[in-house]
Amino acid sequence: AETRGEEMIWGGANGERFLAEYLRCLSVMLFCARSYPSSSFQLMAADVLELAWSFRDAKSSEVRHAALSSLAMSCSFLPIDSISRNVATSLSRTSTQDDDKRCRDLASLILQNIER
Repeated sequence: AETRGEEMIWGGANGERFLAEYLRCLSVMLFCARSYPSSSFQLMAADVLELAWSFRDAKSSEVRHAALSSLAMSCSFLPIDSISRNVATSLSRTSTQDDDKRCRDLASLILQNIER
């Protein structure tokens, strides 16, 4: 997240594609690690959530969708009370105002699950 603004790394179609795949990869790693008994699993889920959250407003819809997917995966392994109200507010806005239908739909699904 520290290099988030560096155009040399993340800019252009290749940088956006790489970032989207990186976020998806972290989600898969988190999913696969769920059955490993470790006290650090919750920490890993929180870290993935924090990283995904930092890309929620990316210019690229592919990156935003990957960030939302990572956010969803992280939320599924964290206690509901650990998910901030800011996340719910942002998801609500994304579910109605994002330019990309896939992002709107995914934000709506995540919001439905964390508000239960």
